[in-house]
Amino acid sequence: MEMQNQKIEIRDIRNENWYWISKKILDEYAFKIGVIGLALYNAYVFYAKYSVLPLEEEVARRLGTSISTPRKYRKILEENEVIKVGRKIQKSFT
Repeated sequence: MEMQNQKIEIRDIRNENWYWISKKILDEYAFKIGVIGLALYNAYVFYAKYSVLPLEEEVARRLGTSISTPRKYRKILEENEVIKVGRKIQKSFT
């Protein structure tokens, strides 16, 4: 049988290739924050392990947007209480 020779891939988030977002974000907030807001939220989840927000320029580059777009949608995420930004510390992750 062909299946006997197939390798099994075990996915482990600890290797930094995987992360999850809450289903609640998609179900309850996606229509409020829009596609760009959802993409920005995903970027923030990715950077959460650093406990700081990335530079807006870096997020814009990764998402393929202007620099003002992450700023605009960060406010939308905050207004909808999807994220809460404390003291502002920006760090480059390149």
